Amino acid sequence: MAKNIFLTFAGFLMATLSLAAALPDLAQLKMAAEAGDAVAQFQYGQRVNDHKEKKAWYLASAKQGYAPAQDAVAAIYAGAYTTNQKEKQALNRDAVRWASRAAYQGNDSAQSRLSGFYSRGVGVSKDPVAAYMWAQISVMTAGGEHGQIAGMVNRANRDQLIKNTSTEDIMQGQKRAAAFRPMRFAGLNPVEADLVFSELKLSALYVLNGQQIAVVNNVRFFVGETKDVKLDDESYALTCRDIQAKSATLSLAGTDYDVTLQLKR
Repeated sequence: MAKNIFLTFAGFLMATLSLAAALPDLAQLKMAAEAGDAVAQFQYGQRVNDHKEKKAWYLASAKQGYAPAQDAVAAIYAGAYTTNQKEKQALNRDAVRWASRAAYQGNDSAQSRLSGFYSRGVGVSKDPVAAYMWAQISVMTAGGEHGQIAGMVNRANRDQLIKNTSTEDIMQGQKRAAAFRPMRFAGLNPVEADLVFSELKLSALYVLNGQQIAVVNNVRFFVGETKDVKLDDESYALTCRDIQAKSATLSLAGTDYDVTLQLKR
């Protein structure tokens, strides 16, 4: 009896696999995407015409860490149109966030895109050193995943930066690029940490019952205290490391990323 059940199941499985193999390529790709395959989700998203559905498939793939999908999501956010300035700034920060995730994994398209963000000040403050660094990294990376044409485009972008960047900044960017090694971060990468820190504002410092207090984004911190601060619909755990007369140092809890905020009056 058990043997018959096994044979029946085996026959069903073979028939299912045979049917799937007989389906058109797009149908097979859709099945794999719906089953959660990150590469298939990205490739199926490329074949979809509806913008919202395309974005959904790209996001599903990107959240699993697939670098080409992360770069595609960055492009969508960067190109999103809105007349609301605050909303546009949030979209630009999202574009930087997703591009950085792909860039650190070694995706040359995202590296070149991130260079452009730093060059133009999109989602981040203008930074000629970071712009040149990522442009140089994209040249070093291109040729594998995206081929020779991408390499030519990346070199052209880097060379354009050279014309408008000081020799000192170029040298610093070159040094940072030489030290770069692709990796996938379990948590926030350095660019994402900087995005968080750029949104922090130290609004007050005072003493209560003998203890120093820093007010950051309307959240009160004692030294050594960890609290959540909400930014762009995301909450980040921050730890107050130190408070001085006109500054406070905070870190992202559980990381080595820290920032010293100055009190501006």
